[in-house]
Amino acid sequence: MPARPSMNSLNRDHVAARSIVELSELRSAAARGQGTSNNDIDVLVIRPDAIGQEHSVWTEQVMGLTEAVWRRSGNACQTLEYTADEFARLVRSRDTLVDNLRTDAVGLVGKAPRELTRAER
Repeated sequence: MPARPSMNSLNRDHVAARSIVELSELRSAAARGQGTSNNDIDVLVIRPDAIGQEHSVWTEQVMGLTEAVWRRSGNACQTLEYTADEFARLVRSRDTLVDNLRTDAVGLVGKAPRELTRAER
């Protein structure tokens, strides 16, 4: 009998919880139901501009998320991290990543992928 899927729970009382979940997306073959043990899982995390890249709590939580995805799925996890401003520039420049997110992303928390990747007019 295959193992039942499980989900991680977030300690929403943690100081960085709101920031770490504000805009997070999962995009991979696994998200589309086409995954195998050979596929990696891509997780896009958009860090609020007010939190620096060197913020230790932020870094620990992103690393913990990456580890938890691997532990739960058995698949390698690639974490892509952008600040909100960096991601907005990708959207405006119509980057290929943004196109892929529009078609393949599965939202975990925060804005829906189509809303997140909508270019401002």
